[in-house]
Amino acid sequence: MRTIVTMVCIFVLLLAVSAMAQAPPTGFVSSPDVVVTANVTDVGSGVAKVRISFNNGTTWSAWQEFPAQAAWTGDFSGKLIDGKNTILVEAADAVGNTARMSKEVSVDTNPPVINLTVKVSSGG
Repeated sequence: MRTIVTMVCIFVLLLAVSAMAQAPPTGFVSSPDVVVTANVTDVGSGVAKVRISFNNGTTWSAWQEFPAQAAWTGDFSGKLIDGKNTILVEAADAVGNTARMSKEVSVDTNPPVINLTVKVSSGG
């Protein structure tokens, strides 16, 4: 089952994050192996380029011509960490206007912890 989350932003920037998972709560994925897809449109000069950040904008990928690359697929281990992650996609149109969209994704790769106690009655 794929988890897909979408949002809409200025000049229609649609960001979807999906991962193979077994019905996790909304916003959670069980692996950093995700697909990030940005659908961008601009009614004026047209979309020129896009880029992505997996750490809330601390570092960014290089700008890529659009629509040559609007999907990032793969195992983002080292970019997505256990816990809350903010993925940002930024797009620019041909005259330099930009729009940015963020999506929060929580990665949970830890299995549940089981504490088991067995009481044995002593007796005869």
